[in-house]
Amino acid sequence: NQDGIDLRGGCNNIDIYNLRGVTGDDTVALTTIGTSNAWWMIKGMSDVDIHDVKMYNIDAGCSGGHGIIRLLAHDGRKVYNVDIKNIRDASLDGLGKSCSAVIRVGDKNYSSVSQQSYGDISGITVDGVISNSRAAVYIKHSAITSKHITCENITAVEGEGLKLDYPDSLYE
Repeated sequence: NQDGIDLRGGCNNIDIYNLRGVTGDDTVALTTIGTSNAWWMIKGMSDVDIHDVKMYNIDAGCSGGHGIIRLLAHDGRKVYNVDIKNIRDASLDGLGKSCSAVIRVGDKNYSSVSQQSYGDISGITVDGVISNSRAAVYIKHSAITSKHITCENITAVEGEGLKLDYPDSLYE
């Protein structure tokens, strides 16, 4: 794929900062997709979640219209304790094209064994997003609530600030 940085299951205690540029897909993706016996798993590894990740000062765009940051949790693995701060949509400067969202959280697709459950994505803090995309923050699964993600200082130049992709929202 054309992700810039793609953390998969088992990644933790990582800082990603001061990025600038354009990718063909998501600029930073945190994804726990794949079956439990996938080729990228380490035998006997007990920590298959993605956690304790900090992302800050990212000024990026994507030529494919996907997103700047993508969080996915499926197949019994989790994404938690992620701090996202000062993210700027570079399409404001004509770099790449407008994304579906600057930050995309969750999805009903991509699972191999089981879809994301309530609490699989949690402890997410978003502070400071400037967006020219269809949404600044796009929550794409009803299992994600305001107990799991907090958003502050969101500026939508175009599009929505916070978009929910389901009618039965648990988001408060």
